[in-house]
Amino acid sequence: MTHALRSFRSEADITLDALAEQVGVSKGQLSKIENGKSLPSLDLVARLVAASGGRLSADDFLPQ
Repeated sequence: MTHALRSFRSEADITLDALAEQVGVSKGQLSKIENGKSLPSLDLVARLVAASGGRLSADDFLPQ
């Protein structure tokens, strides 16, 4: 999960702040998700997938 989200941000050249604002969560919450300390809600997963333009999928957020 963390690898896909971080890789997307890196490839898209989008900051944690910018993505957090785009999907409507705090930078801290998004950071916790990237670092595996928190799981996103289904609603947030949908917003992240939409924000990625399909480069992320819901499967990227399943616990491993």
